[in-house]
Parts: sequence; C-alpha cells; structure tokens
Amino acid sequence: MRKTSLFLLLASAPLLSGCAGIVIGAAATAGYFTVQERGAQQALEDSKITTHIRDRLASANYHFITDIGVTVLNKHVLLTGVTTSETDAERVNNIAKSTPGVTVVYNELMVGSKGDLKEGAQDAAIATQLRTKLLTADGVYSVNYMVDVVLGHVYMTGLAQTEEEKARALHVARTVKGVKQVHDYIQVSVATPKSMLGDAVEREAPNPQPMDNN
Repeated sequence: MRKTSLFLLLASAPLLSGCAGIVIGAAATAGYFTVQERGAQQALEDSKITTHIRDRLASANYHFITDIGVTVLNKHVLLTGVTTSETDAERVNNIAKSTPGVTVVYNELMVGSKGDLKEGAQDAAIATQLRTKLLTADGVYSVNYMVDVVLGHVYMTGLAQTEEEKARALHVARTVKGVKQVHDYIQVSVATPKSMLGDAVEREAPNPQPMDNN
C-alpha cells in the first residue's frame, strides 16, 4: 500500500483504514460513531458516502482501491493518494463529485510516481506516531480526527470543539518526525453552514501548513 490512512480512535476502539475498510460489528460501529463530535447520524451518512465512492472507484479501476484515499466528513470529501496520469486524477475527482450526498470535494491527488515500499513504510510509521501522539495529547479529542499520509504529506481531517483544540492537533502533526507538510482540513464544531448544502462543488485545497519542528 502506497499510502496510509488511519481513523484516530480511542485506545480500545477498532482501527479503520481509509484505503480499504475493515468490516466491524454493527454495535461497535454505532458506539464509535456515537462518541464522535459530528454525531451518529451524520457519521453513518458519511460512512455510506465513503462506501459508495469506493465501490464506484473499484468499478472504474481496481488500482484505485489501494492508491486512492477517500475521507468524508459532514458530506465533504477529501481525495488523497497518487495517480499515474492527469486523466485518472480527473476521473477519480468526477466520480467523487457525482456521488449522491456529496456537497464538496477537496482534490489533493498527486500525479506521478507512487513511491516505493520504503516510502510506504515511512508513511505508515508517520501515521502510527501521529495516532499515538493524538491519543495522549492534552485537550485533543482524538476520536474526532482522521489522518491520511501520502509521501510524507499529512492530511488532517476532523471536527474540533474549539480553535484551540484545532491548533493543538495541527501542532502535534507538525512535530512528528518525517512529516514534510501538514494539510489542514479540520473544521471547528459549529452549526451547519450553507456551503455544506446543495449540489456538490469542487474546491481548491487550502494552503498546507508550514513545518515547524522547533
């Protein structure tokens, strides 16, 4: 696997992968969703969207299953991973945009070499370190965060309760060894904005946060 995507759960909760979902019991899934800031109903809706997108990607090209990460939060879709051509990248983007229920698509797909096994192992190590740090970080409710790591780039998705919590979570990501850039997709818990309603749109990815390992 060329990228690593980890749902950051409570220490005793099962681990879910953004590349290929792990099937877990309905009761465990419901329990996990219930403790999330976004609520059980929205989390289940996001899970359905994720499954639908992955199914459509698998039908289009089986390589997309392992090469493309799909993260969904409040009907916002983040695409990560590496494609071998601009054509494939556009194809993946169009599949996500046209999936029922999706309101926004953030396209962070890279085009080029997928990297080697060593780089894949480095990404896995970064994800593991970040997961551990978030689980133990003061003032950070780790169950609300999802992380994708692609060639040293960390994509943080989640729902923070406050701006302070968001800043703490991003700081933790920046201090992990091997991280090249941190890309911020963390929302702060507020009422559903108008931008999250209506037809799906494509948005430019926000500027990555500069590294600060001091």
